[in-house]
Amino acid sequence: MEDKTKEIQSILSSLDENEQMKVIIECASKVGTQEWKEAIDDLMKRMGMK
Repeated sequence: MEDKTKEIQSILSSLDENEQMKVIIECASKVGTQEWKEAIDDLMKRMGMK
Protein backbone atom coordinates (compact mmCIF):
# COMPACT_ATOMS: atom_id res chain seq x y z
CA MET A 1 0.00 0.00 0.00
CA GLU A 2 2.85 2.37 0.83
CA ASP A 3 4.35 1.74 -2.63
CA LYS A 4 1.06 2.70 -4.28
CA THR A 5 0.89 5.87 -2.19
CA LYS A 6 4.40 6.82 -3.29
CA GLU A 7 3.49 6.03 -6.90
CA ILE A 8 0.42 8.29 -6.71
CA GLN A 9 2.47 11.07 -5.11
CA SER A 10 5.06 10.73 -7.87
CA ILE A 11 2.40 11.02 -10.56
CA LEU A 12 0.80 14.03 -8.88
CA SER A 13 4.17 15.76 -8.41
CA SER A 14 4.78 15.56 -12.16
CA LEU A 15 1.60 17.58 -12.82
CA ASP A 16 1.23 21.32 -12.59
CA GLU A 17 -0.96 22.79 -9.83
CA ASN A 18 -4.07 23.10 -12.06
CA GLU A 19 -3.78 19.48 -13.20
CA GLN A 20 -3.32 18.34 -9.59
CA MET A 21 -6.49 20.17 -8.56
CA LYS A 22 -8.42 18.56 -11.44
CA VAL A 23 -7.33 15.10 -10.28
CA ILE A 24 -8.23 15.85 -6.65
CA ILE A 25 -11.62 17.30 -7.60
CA GLU A 26 -12.38 14.32 -9.84
CA CYS A 27 -11.50 11.91 -7.03
CA ALA A 28 -13.51 13.87 -4.47
CA SER A 29 -16.54 13.95 -6.77
CA LYS A 30 -16.67 10.16 -6.66
CA VAL A 31 -16.81 9.93 -2.86
CA GLY A 32 -20.19 8.69 -1.74
CA THR A 33 -21.28 7.33 -5.14
CA GLN A 34 -22.29 3.71 -5.68
CA GLU A 35 -19.10 3.16 -7.73
CA TRP A 36 -17.01 4.50 -4.81
CA LYS A 37 -18.86 2.29 -2.31
CA GLU A 38 -18.26 -0.80 -4.44
CA ALA A 39 -14.57 0.06 -4.82
CA ILE A 40 -14.19 0.53 -1.05
CA ASP A 41 -16.06 -2.72 -0.34
CA ASP A 42 -13.78 -4.56 -2.80
CA LEU A 43 -10.66 -3.02 -1.23
CA MET A 44 -11.79 -3.97 2.27
CA LYS A 45 -12.45 -7.56 1.15
CA ARG A 46 -9.00 -7.79 -0.45
CA MET A 47 -7.45 -6.47 2.75
CA GLY A 48 -9.34 -9.04 4.81
CA MET A 49 -11.30 -6.39 6.67
CA LYS A 50 -14.70 -7.67 5.63
